[in-house]
Amino acid sequence: MSITTRGVVATKCKDVFFVIDRVTRALDKFLKTEHKAKLIKERGADAPPLKGFQAIVGLKLCEATIVTGSDAVQIHFSHNDDKRMLWVHFGCDGDNEDIAPNSLSLSMGYWGESSMYIQIALESLSMLGPVYYDQNDCDDTPYLSLPAPELTYLKACATGLEHPSIFSLKKWVRLNDSGMMLDVPVSKMIGVEPGVFKDLIQMSYEEAKSALEELILPLKAS
Repeated sequence: MSITTRGVVATKCKDVFFVIDRVTRALDKFLKTEHKAKLIKERGADAPPLKGFQAIVGLKLCEATIVTGSDAVQIHFSHNDDKRMLWVHFGCDGDNEDIAPNSLSLSMGYWGESSMYIQIALESLSMLGPVYYDQNDCDDTPYLSLPAPELTYLKACATGLEHPSIFSLKKWVRLNDSGMMLDVPVSKMIGVEPGVFKDLIQMSYEEAKSALEELILPLKAS
């Protein structure tokens, strides 16, 4: 049996495009930083901005492939002359029932810097729910819970997370982004004063839920 490095995201989110976009962006950012450091080492920190530096900006270093006939996506990339592949599984809820009833599963071969790659991917998805990591799925060490950054209300709206108290705001944000209400600020659409709205988006997600419910409940009833 081959040894695998694994990750789990405890979430109901099964939006393939959103999840893969988050992971590929995170890996791209890491790989570009590595490329830049390598160029600086080779050419010196004082070297002028040569083509090598400029090319990094628009370079796409990850390629995602939907696996036909499955519920998985493969993300291909190269690092330190190694060609790597990260699997993201969307239909393995049953494998992770001891962690959460709904989840995403990430995996790749246990060699090289798999531990780092998996943790980069998990961090990019930590806004969706708690994340867990297992460096070696063949040893007796259980999944480790990784720390997650604080989720603010603004981040929750930006990433489309679901909560009953924010459905009205999300609706208006979508209308505004689609160009249907370009001249109307979101705060005016939901009847919240700009100062109050500013306070809300700076709160943590948990703090904002009850505050926002008080503001939106009257709108639901109208």
